[in-house]
Amino acid sequence: MNSATPQLTPPTNFKANAGQQSASVALSWRYVTDATGYAVQRSSDIESINDFSTILIFSNGKTTTFVDKSGLVNGKTYNYRIAAFNSRLTSTFSSIVSAIPQLTAPVNFKAIAGEQRASIALSWLSVTNATGYEIQRSSAINNMKNLSTIATIWNAQTTTFLDKSGLANGETYEYSIVAFDSRLRSALPSVVSVTVPLTPPTHFTAIKHPKSTTIVLSWSSVSRATNYEIQRSSLNNDMKNFRTIATVLNSQMTTYDDKLDLINGETYNYRVVAINGLSINPFSSVVAVTIPLAPPADFKAATGKESASIALTWSPAPNATGYEVQRTTGINNMRRFNTIATISNGQTTTFVDKLGLINRDTYNYRIAAFDTPSTSAFSSVVTAIPQLTAPASFKAITGLECASTALSWTSVTNATGYEIQRRSTINNTRNFSAIATISNSQTTTFVDIAGLVNGETYEYRIVAFDSRLKSAFSSVVTAISQLTAPASFKAIAGEESASIVLSWLPVTNATGYEIQRIRSINNTTNFKTIASISNGERATFVDKSSLVNGETYEYRILAVDRRLQSTFSSIVSAIPQLTAPASFTAITGEESASIVLSWSPVTNATG
Repeated sequence: MNSATPQLTPPTNFKANAGQQSASVALSWRYVTDATGYAVQRSSDIESINDFSTILIFSNGKTTTFVDKSGLVNGKTYNYRIAAFNSRLTSTFSSIVSAIPQLTAPVNFKAIAGEQRASIALSWLSVTNATGYEIQRSSAINNMKNLSTIATIWNAQTTTFLDKSGLANGETYEYSIVAFDSRLRSALPSVVSVTVPLTPPTHFTAIKHPKSTTIVLSWSSVSRATNYEIQRSSLNNDMKNFRTIATVLNSQMTTYDDKLDLINGETYNYRVVAINGLSINPFSSVVAVTIPLAPPADFKAATGKESASIALTWSPAPNATGYEVQRTTGINNMRRFNTIATISNGQTTTFVDKLGLINRDTYNYRIAAFDTPSTSAFSSVVTAIPQLTAPASFKAITGLECASTALSWTSVTNATGYEIQRRSTINNTRNFSAIATISNSQTTTFVDIAGLVNGETYEYRIVAFDSRLKSAFSSVVTAISQLTAPASFKAIAGEESASIVLSWLPVTNATGYEIQRIRSINNTTNFKTIASISNGERATFVDKSSLVNGETYEYRILAVDRRLQSTFSSIVSAIPQLTAPASFTAITGEESASIVLSWSPVTNATG
């Protein structure tokens, strides 16, 4: 009977390749059943092929790979063999495999925009056994298709490089790097590309527009930019979050007016970035501006319509809730402004100053707008001089008296009196002449009875004055003096039977009177003239014309002169009476025991 001793087989599919790291060889094999470990041996090509030495013993039968990095020299050939073992047996060695370790290309090669302008920062991991690196670059700016060397680094520990050699902002560049030693060059790694960022816009400024709630932004143009993006933040969001408020689509435009929901008194931060669509570009430095409340525009001061007053006007300030008006006196006194009014309505645009002004003195004014958190700067200073104004509401009407004109007006503040002037067409005069000077500013009426002719037209004007000034004249007013109706017209029963006595006050300038009568018993509405009196001085008349005692008679009277008739007086009435016989006497008669009586006959008496 034949017998055999079982053997441990050597590992199969044993392979050796240059490792992924520089100066390394990667080994692999299939595990051996029942093996508890492996012994790896190595020799080099310059040594005897049989002069192997063990470089590693594995105590794990499941292990199937190993990377040899122990003192290898790149470019040199190394031979390897492997045997399996367990507690009782050791296999024969595998077939011999060979590999040449290589200088590997730098790994983790990166290119990013540098912190300096027009620069690219390169970085990589150092390569074992390398003595230096060669950096290559290409770009489309000069239509280069091939990489060209831009730097050789003779220090293998160096792992960064800042490229600043002729880079153009906004241009894309491709880079590669190779490691080398005294004998070898590594393979080129994959190419990395990066775009040089555009430079941030310079001379970036933000200023408040002087006449509106607007912030004006400006900057210098950036080469190769196609547009600009503007961002803003404010205290409303604690300055933390910038948000885009505008994109300027014209690369030649370098200004922008921000009017978007700005609040007076608020501080805003701005930044701007140039864009070309190829890269992420840095923002400009941040600029800040606070929006003050704009002072009211178009501030004006003019002499007021009233005496000793100045009228102020202005345009409303955006977002203002009110205004403060200040005043100082004198042409050269611009320092001592005092507040004369606080207006709590942002829509108010006028104010009339009447506070202790003196006519003909010069007053300076300025105005500021305010809202809840802030007050604007003051406006420019404006100047005005209050004047003594002409009396207002000057009127002239026919006076209550004959040949008189009643004048009236509104008193003028600070005036001490008035001068009244008159002219008429009766003598074709062109010039006004003074007819009265009134030394009491509170007087507001005057009756002109100085030589007026009834029916004539007279023109009047009035001027106010004080101790230093005269106002302008009022507008001219016109009145016609009239013949007035006789006043105090009365009618009473006469002393004679069937008579009525009429009386009145004589009318100035009248040359006579016309008396009319109606009898109530006739129920007539038509007065008829019963007398024309051609004496303006006469003031009585006794009517005896066909009166009937006990009947009521109504009378009216008007005055006349050579040209005019007055209106009729008020109507008066009277009733004539049957009077007692007059001249009643009694004497002894011629006959014995007789007395003779006598009297005057009574008109209308029947017995």
